[in-house]
Order: sequence, then C-alpha cells, then structure tokens
Amino acid sequence: MAISARVALVCTLAVPASVAAQSVECALKRASDSTYQGPCVAETGPGFSATIAAHPAAPPFVWRGELRTAAGEQVPIAVAPPSGAFYSSGVIETPAAWLLLSVYDRSEQGLRFAFKWGAEAPPTPIDLRIIRRAETILADSIRWDRADDRVCTPQDLNWSLYCALHRATTEITGEFHHRQPALQVVRRVVAQLAPTRIASHRLMDFNNHPNTRFADIRSVLQRAAAAVDSQVSGRP
Repeated sequence: MAISARVALVCTLAVPASVAAQSVECALKRASDSTYQGPCVAETGPGFSATIAAHPAAPPFVWRGELRTAAGEQVPIAVAPPSGAFYSSGVIETPAAWLLLSVYDRSEQGLRFAFKWGAEAPPTPIDLRIIRRAETILADSIRWDRADDRVCTPQDLNWSLYCALHRATTEITGEFHHRQPALQVVRRVVAQLAPTRIASHRLMDFNNHPNTRFADIRSVLQRAAAAVDSQVSGRP
C-alpha cells in the first residue's frame, strides 16, 4: 500500500469522520487452533474484517493480526485480554492509539471483542515509570541528541526525546509500543507547549527545532510525569 493511502486508512480507523465514540464489535470464528477470523461491524459506515492469531510470547498483547477493509487495505492490531495487572477491560492497540475494550469474550467457538473509537486507554503506573526513566536517561544535556531521526538502537549513547522514551519503554515493558500511553501524554504536552514547533512528527520536530533547549525537553518530561501521576493517583 502507498504511504499516503496507509496514512489515510489509519486516520479513518482511528477517528471516523462521523463520531469519535463510534462502537465497533468484532465476532471472530476459530479458523485454526490459534487463529480467528470474522467481521467487525461499526455502528455507522463501513465495517471491517479481522484476522488475529495467538502470540503468547509477547504479553499482554497475546493476540496480533490486522483489520482489513472491503478494498483490501489493512492495518495491524494487537489485543490484550482483560487483566488485573494491565487493563481490567482489556485493550486493542492500533497504529493511532490504544483503545479500551468494552467487550472481550473467548470461547471454544470464537472470540468476540468490542471497542469505541476515541475511548483511548488512560496511562497506568507503568507509564509513569516510563516517563521517569526517560527523565533519568536525559538527566544531563551532554546525553541529549538534538538531531533526531527516530532511529533508536541499544548502542546509542545519546538520546533524543523520542529515543529516550523508546529506550525507557523497551526497558520497562520488554518491547516498544509507538502509541504507549506514556508517549501519547508526552505528545500532548508538546502540542500544548509548542504547537508552532511541530510539522509532522511531534516528538522529533519539537526535539530538533532550533528554538528548543534542553530545559524545554526536561520541562516536557516533568509536566508529562506530573500529569500521569495525577491521573493514576486520582489527585486533581
């Protein structure tokens, strides 16, 4: 699929033009011992089909697959079942956001789950740990890479804002999730504080902007940590 078409599809899946809180329900039937397939019906507008397979080696997202439109366009998804240690309702990961599940039911015959576009998963204590770890990684300006290209490796000795969050997420969760709620909170803080420094990629553009100073990077992480701490603790 062309990049422009893929971006358009992701945007369509993430925020339908009609209503952001539209519900989608997927009713999948067992296709093999570890694979389920079936339709996903939206409240309004076109639905999708879904195919997911067991992926037990990467909890909590133990189901991974794709949503597909009638035209054959596809977007990767991952599904985490309800868990007291993660999200009690379960969550679906899309390229645009993590969304809370409103239904999750698995049986011998099939797998059914439902979600609402716009019902973005809130941050958890794990996300607070990620942001605070990123603060530690970027504790000194000598470690700041102000020429971010969004290519992050374990061998890096200097980190941009994005790569510090990438490393922190990988260290704490075992793998990187581009739409991890911790990163979403940081993106929102950047958009609030410096909207004129953003062209296409919020974290990279803010990091690389000539007006951005190391103190700004620290301030963004501190504000994000305070916002998440307030959410997970229930304090105003």
